[in-house]
Amino acid sequence: MSANNYILIKWKKTRYEVTHRDADTNHIFDKIGKSGDLEEAVRMANSFIEKVQSEGSFIEYGLHIIPRPKIDRGTIQGQRRKPSNGHKAK
Repeated sequence: MSANNYILIKWKKTRYEVTHRDADTNHIFDKIGKSGDLEEAVRMANSFIEKVQSEGSFIEYGLHIIPRPKIDRGTIQGQRRKPSNGHKAK
């Protein structure tokens, strides 16, 4: 029998949300928790997986992690910012 499920860890505005979802529809089965720290979010997911396994079931497709977007020196998610002083970006 297929469980057809996975755990999603996704950055949403100010923190990671950890959810248990259907692999075909993305329907949320369980809202596992929220954390500002990725390591803590992964711990929440692992704890949930252990609980599911102890109940005789399993998470078929494991963890899917969508990390916090990186903002780095003049770029936002890989795109150059427009300079504020009227000069062209290099």
